[in-house]
Amino acid sequence: MSRTSTDSADPGKDRIRIPVLLTMPFAHAFEYNASRPLAPGSVVRVPLGRQHRIGVVWDRDSTSVDDRALPAARLKPVEAVLDLPPLGAPLRRFIDWVADYTLSPAGAVLRMALPPRLVTAPAPRQIRYRASGQQPQRMTAARERVLALLADGRARPLADITTRARVSDGVVRTLARQGVLEQRVVATEHAPPTPDPSRPGPVLSPPQAAAARHLCDAVRARAFAPILLAGVTGSGKTEVYFEAIAEALAAPGGQVLVLLPEIALTSQWLDRFHERFGAEPAPWHSDLAMAARRR
Repeated sequence: MSRTSTDSADPGKDRIRIPVLLTMPFAHAFEYNASRPLAPGSVVRVPLGRQHRIGVVWDRDSTSVDDRALPAARLKPVEAVLDLPPLGAPLRRFIDWVADYTLSPAGAVLRMALPPRLVTAPAPRQIRYRASGQQPQRMTAARERVLALLADGRARPLADITTRARVSDGVVRTLARQGVLEQRVVATEHAPPTPDPSRPGPVLSPPQAAAARHLCDAVRARAFAPILLAGVTGSGKTEVYFEAIAEALAAPGGQVLVLLPEIALTSQWLDRFHERFGAEPAPWHSDLAMAARRR
């Protein structure tokens, strides 16, 4: 993601005061300075103590600012404007309203309105080791076991190597220092598995099959069509919907968004989906931790 500098090194007296609402549990915006005006809603990075935080340029008439006594030149500078679409005025007003109505800090509400990748820690990464093709300065039985394990060219994490080769951490690190092993930094998070729309579902009854054909015809038409699938509990409506989902997933670039009426149904529905398509979809609900939302 590209970022635009705000020329924060200029400490001159012509600095402009910029109110910034941080994605933290603060009730008000903080004043920073910049060398040029920044439009309300701009997503920015600013210093806070020894850390760097994400915030949004806020409106003066909606959130109180308590740094007015300081000259603009003494305020900390906005470090960068992120290359992201700004938050529109209706969304900013809605964030203020939610904070006021729920007696919550405005910054905490703002945090929920921004993409999790901006307000959570980066995805965890792991160092893995693989053979470089060089030989150690001195061969030992332990080093020989490590090289034999890595002869397949795969990069393995340290714990896997020490366990499988029955060696200590020091053996692996020494081989890395000698250039016998190469280090690779890899992300430990992966995209969810892709559902398989070709997996056969249960045999449908004639009424179920007729309803499924109607839904699949609507999917193939690629046009909006509100459809009400009526049936008592246990009549197989989920399996009918699965046929329409399979039809959509089978199309090039096909994807599906399924909305459930309540969070209590999530676990049971995910199990049914996995049974039908061989993989779970990516869930999103209020019980997910921020790291899970980032993934």
